[in-house]
Amino acid sequence: MSLRELVEQHYSGVESGDPDRAVAVFHEDVEVSTPGMASMRGREAHRAVAQGYVEAFPDAKFTIKNVIESGDWIVVEGTYSGTHSGPMRGPQGELPASGRRVSIDYADVFRLVCGLYRLAPAGP
Repeated sequence: MSLRELVEQHYSGVESGDPDRAVAVFHEDVEVSTPGMASMRGREAHRAVAQGYVEAFPDAKFTIKNVIESGDWIVVEGTYSGTHSGPMRGPQGELPASGRRVSIDYADVFRLVCGLYRLAPAGP
């Protein structure tokens, strides 16, 4: 499977509401760094983040704009969009659903190690 196909599987898991599929491409000791949150380590930590987005934005969509691949690295620039129709749970507590559409530009950086990703996205 190509680097891009692995990234697309991750995004597809979030879009389809399947956080297990979203994190299946990640190495067990994946490092997750997301703006506004402390870095987390481990597939289960990233699964919890993915689950939060799945619940808060069940109609989520990733639109890929640019992809740069070099060796074991891939950088993806795009837009994450969806309707905030469920509670967003996070380290600071729960943000109730607002019913508003969101559109968030992101840049994800991944590195492939042993056939799975070690570094996780810096965005949703």
